[in-house]
Amino acid sequence: MKDKKDFISRFLKYIKEKEKRIPYPEKLENWFAVEKEAKSKIRRRMLNRVYLAVTVSAALLAGVVFYLRHDSVKKVDLKDLAATMAVEAASDQIMLHISSGKSIAIKDSSTVNYSEAGNVAVDDQINVESPEQDDNTEYHKIFVPQGKRTILILADNSKIWVNSRTKVIYPHRFTGKTREIYVDGEIYCEISHHEKWPFIVKTPNNFEVEVLGTSFNICTYGEQAVSSVVLAEGRVSVTDKNHKKTWLLPNQLINIDSEGLGAKRIVDASDYISWTKGFLNIHSETLESVIQRLEMYFNIKINIESQSLKTVKISGKMVLMDSPDEILSGLSNLIPISYTKNNNAYVIEAKR
Repeated sequence: MKDKKDFISRFLKYIKEKEKRIPYPEKLENWFAVEKEAKSKIRRRMLNRVYLAVTVSAALLAGVVFYLRHDSVKKVDLKDLAATMAVEAASDQIMLHISSGKSIAIKDSSTVNYSEAGNVAVDDQINVESPEQDDNTEYHKIFVPQGKRTILILADNSKIWVNSRTKVIYPHRFTGKTREIYVDGEIYCEISHHEKWPFIVKTPNNFEVEVLGTSFNICTYGEQAVSSVVLAEGRVSVTDKNHKKTWLLPNQLINIDSEGLGAKRIVDASDYISWTKGFLNIHSETLESVIQRLEMYFNIKINIESQSLKTVKISGKMVLMDSPDEILSGLSNLIPISYTKNNNAYVIEAKR
């Protein structure tokens, strides 16, 4: 221990003697060199820290931008979007409107098919339109005029029959935690099952239908006071504007009006989806009910003059390829009625 202390003492004495021999200017020069090197090291450390901070911030910002973009897709209010994407019914053809502004006329009863990537084909016309790369906000819309129908196969492989006078708005491919579409009119759906990916149908009449995978029919024309949901297979939930929710089982129907959900009742679901096969299947329905369905399908006005005629029961099939005149003529052979036409309106009276 004593030897170690002596060594340190001698070493310090040597340094002091050495320092006395170095001229002052050289001392300063050496000191400035040491200081410059020290400052250079400090500066490099600071720049490294700043670079790291900028890199992290940029990464965080990119994450935020991605999140906001992704979140904006997920939270699009399709009902609000529908108000800004009005489809004029000026054409008597089925019209597919692409978000790029392109419109495509489609033949009656055609199939519009989307791939998983969002490419769309119509019948045998392959790749009618391809989406912008990474464009997750692209919405398409289809409008079916009176007296026509079409089939829509979405990117998740869900199949939708679109009835006369119906508008559907949907993304070219689904992103986010839910699959959402907007419907004004009547559709029959066979939804591709995904256990953790709910399918939601929004409507102009302030109710929503949510499923994981099932078959159901929605009739919700915006101008009609009463909408309906009929379940063919599986299970669906229906939520009204008051956030009241109910579940339907197969062959159950529920009406929804301005007050909200009505009472459920048992029906034959096949009667409500027969239109997908080109006819109306009628089992002991009142003439008034049948006429209302014809009015919606053909967008015409039919007045029943006699109150007693409204409650007359009808059974049979009405072919939707027929004209309103042909259908009313066929009805007059089944029940004692006659009809006259004045411009676009019809009047039904008791046969004399």
